[in-house]
Amino acid sequence: MMLKEVDRIEVLTLMDNYVDLLLESTKVVTRPPKAKDGMISRDTLVGEHGLSLLVTVHEGREKHTVLFDAGHTGIGVLHNATHLEVDLGQVETIIMSHRHMDHTGSLWPILERLGRPIPLVVHPDAF
Repeated sequence: MMLKEVDRIEVLTLMDNYVDLLLESTKVVTRPPKAKDGMISRDTLVGEHGLSLLVTVHEGREKHTVLFDAGHTGIGVLHNATHLEVDLGQVETIIMSHRHMDHTGSLWPILERLGRPIPLVVHPDAF
């Protein structure tokens, strides 16, 4: 297989498996409350176990976007995409690295938000 040269690749992390619930606020960083009245704050990103990356490849005036993994819950990735003003409608394909729930758990909510059929790339032995 021959790889094609492109101008640039952007990787936007929607969920990165980095969360430390024990960290306190400091003079430099003010951590938002985890939830208030059962609701997640709209002015902050959500951290949770899982991975989801929005990958956009640019070549000239063309660009193509894929979602690599879907994160764990139906909350985190969708919340973060909304907070970052990411239009998930630009996603052309979803690629799953493997079957673990922290990579596939929010696949269905993401598909529901897209509201259309979309190719799913996954190794046949992943399931």
